[in-house]
Amino acid sequence: MFADHTWWSWGRVFFYLINYSLALLYFVPTVIQIPDQTVARLAIFELYPQVRHFDTPEHEIFVVAYDMEVREYIGYRQLISLGVIIIQGLAFLIILHCNISMSTRNMTISKTTLKMQRMFLNAVYMQIAIPAIIMIVPQIILNVLGYLYMNSPEMNSLAYMFMSIHGASASVIMLYFHAPYQEFCAKLFCRRFHSKPKIEVNFLNSSGTEGITPL
Repeated sequence: MFADHTWWSWGRVFFYLINYSLALLYFVPTVIQIPDQTVARLAIFELYPQVRHFDTPEHEIFVVAYDMEVREYIGYRQLISLGVIIIQGLAFLIILHCNISMSTRNMTISKTTLKMQRMFLNAVYMQIAIPAIIMIVPQIILNVLGYLYMNSPEMNSLAYMFMSIHGASASVIMLYFHAPYQEFCAKLFCRRFHSKPKIEVNFLNSSGTEGITPL
């Protein structure tokens, strides 16, 4: 919104490259240190006997790491990535708020326009905050449970299922706050076909007047 004619118009390219590189490099240490699966499965079954019934000859459990030192490094990477996401989200939110506030103070606008701008700003806040919470809270819970050795496949599955709705939640928020999207969806899904009233015109009758009869 405010990046035109600023250094951010080209600086964000390097920002994207750094984020994409970190996302790819995040998994490299784990992939390199994948242990022998026979030994790893025995260690995991001893540590978590409840997962043994998930292991079958057709679908064997794949163990990424079972050594405590390696698992601690994975936890550190998770905390660092989570911290980077939180810091970036808060930074962009604060910058957006400051830019909108400055542009509002520099303009002479009516109360109606000011109210609309505040509604738009609240919609932007909600559209950023709710999906961020949906993504961040399960990761924090998984990290805490991992350090306490209380995690389980069921808990992991529920957390990932909850995180997967962040896109749908952002769309629902956008539809709730932004009137143009509401109008478009109303026309798309709630279209009603009304037949136009027909008018029959009777040409000059015997009295010399023109008669119009609505149907």
